[in-house]
Amino acid sequence: MMYNADVKQRWIDVKEGNTISSKNYYGNKMDNAEPYEKLFNKDLCNFTVSEILDMYKGMNFYSPNTVYITNKLYADYTDWCINEGLVTDSQNHYLLITREMTIDCVNVSAMKSRVISRETVIDWCNQAWNAADRFLLLGLFEGIKGNRYVDFTDTKIQDVDGNKIHLASGRTLEFSDKLIGYAYSSHEENQWIYYGTEAVSPLVAGDEIMRQVARAISNTDQNKWHRIFMRSKRLFDYLGILGVVSMNAIRISGAIDYINRSAKEEGVNTKTYIENHKEEIEYRYMKMYKFYETYKDFLV
Repeated sequence: MMYNADVKQRWIDVKEGNTISSKNYYGNKMDNAEPYEKLFNKDLCNFTVSEILDMYKGMNFYSPNTVYITNKLYADYTDWCINEGLVTDSQNHYLLITREMTIDCVNVSAMKSRVISRETVIDWCNQAWNAADRFLLLGLFEGIKGNRYVDFTDTKIQDVDGNKIHLASGRTLEFSDKLIGYAYSSHEENQWIYYGTEAVSPLVAGDEIMRQVARAISNTDQNKWHRIFMRSKRLFDYLGILGVVSMNAIRISGAIDYINRSAKEEGVNTKTYIENHKEEIEYRYMKMYKFYETYKDFLV
């Protein structure tokens, strides 16, 4: 239950472009702050910098980027509260939180449970019932994503060229033989098996590597992204990792694996490899801002 629920609900209601999923996201973020609001006996919009950092350190974040995104949301809420006259000193202390500060808020123990080896990902693939799930798991690990996971929802089988795939995000990347095999088997399967119930839904005809279930009501970008999210949720629940491992954690783990292997092949340490190949790594995975400092315990 949100602290000062009526105030926070008003903020959620005025957010532009709200959907049911985004409203749930905002609500969950506010629920996450509620134990600390009770502890400090005030709304999060009135937290000091030290109280903000104490809250983040207690939230078991495993990525500084997640802390940064959370901080931006709380800063946005606090700006609204200032305009509503709800902030005692009329100051937005969330704007003082730097990216360097977010690194210190990462829970290393929590992070360790979310850094996954390639062998573990392959083991999960072997347990998956659907070929599309195998493509999703290993694809995340090897660098497939795009905005709103467009690489999964819109990339077509004819975009596969040998070991390269021309992804819907506009990138062209080379992948392992195993992932290319998963791409073809994903496109060829004609039904979706739901974990737990073993209910079956036919897939619509199409060129996409990950074809949609026939019962899909709408094919908007939002709905396509939501279906990928729900697929991952059902799969992760079946594998027993829901709430522990996320799609982003698999992608980060893949970047760590990629850097470790590539640095070894080049005969340099991982810090040097990141410095020398920053653009290449970012093209495949994500921005490398403070990546070495954050994950140095896992970069060999």
